[in-house]
Amino acid sequence: MSYPSFDEAYKTGSSAEDEVLGIIQKKYPRAHRIKGYFKGYDIYVPETDDKIEVKRDTRAIETGNFFVETMYDDKPSGIETTESTWWVWVDDKLIIWIQTEALKHLIQGKKEITFEANGKKSRGGRIIKREELIFSQYAICHKRKSVAI
Repeated sequence: MSYPSFDEAYKTGSSAEDEVLGIIQKKYPRAHRIKGYFKGYDIYVPETDDKIEVKRDTRAIETGNFFVETMYDDKPSGIETTESTWWVWVDDKLIIWIQTEALKHLIQGKKEITFEANGKKSRGGRIIKREELIFSQYAICHKRKSVAI
């Protein structure tokens, strides 16, 4: 399986962050993206002190799954190290909002997988079914208005 290059993934992720930020700024105009490289979260909302991690998954509809990263290069990463209060997925149809702690609860006991992306360092994480996530009591889902990411 071929994975997107870092540059391709960064561009796609940045577009998703812009889309989510635009939604947030309608209610909280001081919300902003974190500039440069920062692992803690992607968007900060000063009005509520919320920190938002945005993930773009272009294959979730096709696979029926979301991948929740827990490890990179044999070190904790992703949901294990995030400082976010909200985790937001953008797939081809929906924007799915879930509090980070609720997502951690949902992925407990889920299948763990490890793989190498493009021959690079190993990544690990847990798989959650898309349907399970969007129909959980914790998720807030919105249909996407634009799909050109």
